Amino acid sequence: MAGQTTAGTASDGTPANDAPAPGASTSDASVEGMPVGRRPGSGWPEGRGDGRGSDTGDSDSDSDSDSDSDQTIARATGGTATGAGPAGSRVPLVLAAVSTLLRLGLAGLWLAAGMIKIGDPQGMVRSVRAFRILPEALVHPVAYAVPFVEIALGLLLLVGLAVRVSAVVSALLLAGYIAAIASAAARGLRIDCGCFSTGGDLTAGAPTHYTGEIIRDGLLLAASVLVVCLPAGALTVDRILERGARPLAVEGPRTARP
Repeated sequence: MAGQTTAGTASDGTPANDAPAPGASTSDASVEGMPVGRRPGSGWPEGRGDGRGSDTGDSDSDSDSDSDSDQTIARATGGTATGAGPAGSRVPLVLAAVSTLLRLGLAGLWLAAGMIKIGDPQGMVRSVRAFRILPEALVHPVAYAVPFVEIALGLLLLVGLAVRVSAVVSALLLAGYIAAIASAAARGLRIDCGCFSTGGDLTAGAPTHYTGEIIRDGLLLAASVLVVCLPAGALTVDRILERGARPLAVEGPRTARP
């Protein structure tokens, strides 16, 4: 009929514009009319031919490289990566160096203390008995065992085997020494603790050194706790064993990259 308009033709005979279907919002129509890959509120789409979307891929590649570098440093120091860049990677290296120095220092002290005592077993008996803490039945076994425990502890720390366990034992042993010295001072005893000597009762008029001995052993106790808490240092058997036990876990993610 002449009064009716055909589909796609306006009443004045001109072609109708693409109008939204009934029930569709104007925002939907504007989205449909936009180029593929571009939507309101989004940045330049990835993979556009004008090259503006390639920055995302480059940034991801740089982030992966930084992450790989941090993980490599973390594996070398026995810790975890603390952040990208030189400042973040320097922290675990410093902590590992401090841990190594403390561990070697404790190893030298324990070896020296044990070697001094092991040559004079009777002197060790006098030293243990002077504290008047243990019953007589335990004086000789403890006096004979202490030098060997100290030497074994020094060797383990020196080679870096079971470092954290050895550091825990070191802290407990030093805590026991501090408690024994403080007990002797509180009871008015006049003895040499025997930490780096055979010890025993002091002669008349000889001064005691309880304060200095407690401070010294307290510093060594703090060093032992730091070795327990800090990342594993360098030159340790523990690290060699760990690398040998997990070769695929370390190299697997890197070899999987194209």
